[in-house]
Amino acid sequence: SAPIVLDYPYRYNDLVLLMSHEQDPFCRWEAGQRLAVNLLLGLVADLKAGRKPLLDAGYVAAFRSVLVSGEQDRAYLAEALTLPSEAYLAEQMEVVDPDAIHHARQFVRRGLAEHLRPDLLQVREACRGSAPYAVDDGRAGDRRLANLCLAYLMAVESPDIINLCLRQFREADNMTDVMGALVPLASCDCPERGAALDEFYRKWRGDRQVVDKWFSVQASATLPGTLSEVIRLMDHPDFELANPNRCRSLVGVFSQANPAGFHAPDGSGYRFLGDQLLRLIPLNPQVAARLLT
Repeated sequence: SAPIVLDYPYRYNDLVLLMSHEQDPFCRWEAGQRLAVNLLLGLVADLKAGRKPLLDAGYVAAFRSVLVSGEQDRAYLAEALTLPSEAYLAEQMEVVDPDAIHHARQFVRRGLAEHLRPDLLQVREACRGSAPYAVDDGRAGDRRLANLCLAYLMAVESPDIINLCLRQFREADNMTDVMGALVPLASCDCPERGAALDEFYRKWRGDRQVVDKWFSVQASATLPGTLSEVIRLMDHPDFELANPNRCRSLVGVFSQANPAGFHAPDGSGYRFLGDQLLRLIPLNPQVAARLLT
């Protein structure tokens, strides 16, 4: 019953074969994750060495085979198509380079979207039904897969996909699809970004939990100026440093869920957190301790 880490020397071709054709769902997912980790860590090494990154054709083909496999369990399919997180990749490195990890992961997401655009659009469309949303409609997996496809497509930031994303944001009848559009928009350097964030706030400003989401989306954005925006949001009328949920939604999310922004090479993310902790410790030492973990 004790967990172990099993290190088996899979060959590259073995992992491509397993990700493409393995019938056991867990083994197929595991092969895909191993393949993605190896690919991403290799790209991190290339970026650090100044070499031009290249997206492996074998991985693209294996990813596509999963995407168009016709698997009926779409929640599983979304899990299988999700790249390893930046935090997990950092755990695999002796010396962590958050900036290189972030750029390698973004490079793969963008490359997959460019190579598989028609497939991503087709799968997204197949997952979107015309029936109104209901809590017990059994379509949570469909929504998750459709939003994952949209997130990949938004990595390219083409005008037609941005418009598609904005249309979903404005027409969605459930919060899952609203957030599925707002999150990639928040990390896109386009005029539609500000419009969507403003619309969301105006609509939900009376709901504290949803406003927490609004702060979190902006704190986790991957744009270069995110820290400046977080500092600006500290002066927002709805921000309260002494309120644990509100503090976590902005300061906590930036420092714990935005590794590239928080670990900026110039130390600005560290200074920001240190400044907020000095303010927070007299008000709520428990929340301050949690942020330091």
